[in-house]
Amino acid sequence: MRSHSFLHLVGKEWSELFASRSFWLLLLMIGPLVGHGFITAVGLYAEASGSGGGPAALPQGLTPLDGMLAPTFGAYDLAATFLFPFVAIRAIASEKQSGGLKLLLQLPGNLTSKLSAKGLVLLAGWLVALIPGLLAILLWKSYGGHLYAPETLNLLLGHLLRV
Repeated sequence: MRSHSFLHLVGKEWSELFASRSFWLLLLMIGPLVGHGFITAVGLYAEASGSGGGPAALPQGLTPLDGMLAPTFGAYDLAATFLFPFVAIRAIASEKQSGGLKLLLQLPGNLTSKLSAKGLVLLAGWLVALIPGLLAILLWKSYGGHLYAPETLNLLLGHLLRV
């Protein structure tokens, strides 16, 4: 019975997340930020590695982690600092403003499960926001770029834990 009510609570929070303007603004802004970072990083990486017949500036010292992943995922640093807090604040503030928080606290179950549902949905929302970065990785691989899997997973885990 408890897991059933927890799933209902997660469903309610999920629908509220997708109804919030701040989450859609985050998604709307993260795509161009990641895209710009990726395009710039690919151009600079190609120039520094000497593709196109030019001299290789840093052929041995340049890794895809430093040359492509860090600049591309730098957009997520901006989003986690300046945009995602508004999404998280809205998750609590909208219920407090509408009076729904008083009703939510009267439901059976403890406060920990209610806050866990909010945290789980916010984490899932951040995973949705990571889709443009994952698409950038797929594009990099389709361009013939190489990635070292442990470094890439470490970077993704770091951005997941930052939120």
